[in-house]
Amino acid sequence: MKYCLAALVMSLMVTGCVTEEFGARTNREADPQKELADNIRLAKAYIQEDLTVRAIEPLTRALEIDSRSAEAYAVLAIVYQIEGDADKADYNYKRAISFDSSAPDIRHNYGSFLYRQKRYEDAIVQLQVPARNIRYTGRSVSYQVLGLCELELGNVEKAEEHFLRALRLERGLPLASLELADIYYKQNRYNEALGSFERFLEYSSQNSRSLLLGIRIARAFSDKDREASYALQLNRFYPGSDELKQYEEMSKE
Repeated sequence: MKYCLAALVMSLMVTGCVTEEFGARTNREADPQKELADNIRLAKAYIQEDLTVRAIEPLTRALEIDSRSAEAYAVLAIVYQIEGDADKADYNYKRAISFDSSAPDIRHNYGSFLYRQKRYEDAIVQLQVPARNIRYTGRSVSYQVLGLCELELGNVEKAEEHFLRALRLERGLPLASLELADIYYKQNRYNEALGSFERFLEYSSQNSRSLLLGIRIARAFSDKDREASYALQLNRFYPGSDELKQYEEMSKE
């Protein structure tokens, strides 16, 4: 999967380990907003510790305190997303947005979820909100996922535009750099392809896809040493991969 779920979990921005259910059973009348926040924070901590089932209980308590808490619904959506229940995840994302339609993090996570569900046009609608919000610190990644959506829809020019916007906001996005390198290679824009590929290497280790693309770019420049190096790595680290099979077919030509 091009855009991994780990990025979504990281977007929860929780630090530390799960502790006792701090404040979860305190007197609601004393400070309901604190109890609400504590339950949501506890649920996020459970998610980071891969204890998603346990996250449901504090989220249920949070919604008992405030049935219109967009954040609680958004975190519940993530729980169901991780557990593979797409219908419940979708429902809870929609509930979250119904109570806070402008929240960029919720829109981003929902858009990323829709991308993984291959609902690309729906994803674009959601991702445009955080991407255009200049105060949202994750907008570079929103642009990156927008680019992936446009690629899937065959809109290469729009995809290129989004990837470039993403990299202008945050240079260290290896996926955007790799996608641009692939776009440029297919358009015979080899110098640009090499530049984007080298930027990818600054921020990421190689994978089977990048090695095959690196081989193709090296061939375009008749760089036999680099081609041989990438081919050796592809054969050593990714035996049986589709990319190795493609390389072997290329070598017969």
